[in-house]
Amino acid sequence: MPPAVALSLLSLLVSGAGQAFAEGPAASGSIYSCMGPGGKRIQQDREIVGCVGEQVERNRDGSFKRVVPRSLTEEEKQAEEDKARRLEREATEQRIAQRKDEDLLRRYPDVAALERARQIALAPALAAIRHSEERNQELLKARKRLEDEAEFYPDRKYPAKLKYDIDRSDAALAAEKQAQQLRQDDLKRNNDKFDATLARLKTLWARQGGGAK
Repeated sequence: MPPAVALSLLSLLVSGAGQAFAEGPAASGSIYSCMGPGGKRIQQDREIVGCVGEQVERNRDGSFKRVVPRSLTEEEKQAEEDKARRLEREATEQRIAQRKDEDLLRRYPDVAALERARQIALAPALAAIRHSEERNQELLKARKRLEDEAEFYPDRKYPAKLKYDIDRSDAALAAEKQAQQLRQDDLKRNNDKFDATLARLKTLWARQGGGAK
């Protein structure tokens, strides 16, 4: 055989052997096994879809390689997504609450600062209540004069003007009473807010080791 031909055949043999050696391990792959629906064991050369539980991956020689976790159902995936969203929402709410607490501590470093703010905030409502009380006293005095005049009519057959004045007096007193109640409710609502803020600050001050003096 000519040397050139022999050399060519040798090259082909070496190339084929190298290719076979390279492809051999890659073609070996893995064996997957798990329990399928109805208790039937399944075995494939790729990851199995529809396993009841986890699946085991083994090498071609049967040796253990790893455990593949069970695939989640659509319901389980949805539950996991809902849980992740809930945790993110709770974390966001916690961050917001923390920022609010930090803002409270900056605005009210002690009880005196809070009470100063309380008095400023409640001053308009207190002034309105005092004015309402004064107005109510004036209405009561006017009503007393009308009642004294009405005593001259024991049969309650009042003149038209007197009846009109009494009706107006009743309406004015009722309106003032309602206005007083609204102002009192507003005062209590604002005062309760400051009480709640003070309660929260006491907790925050305690965490800081004092400050509520």
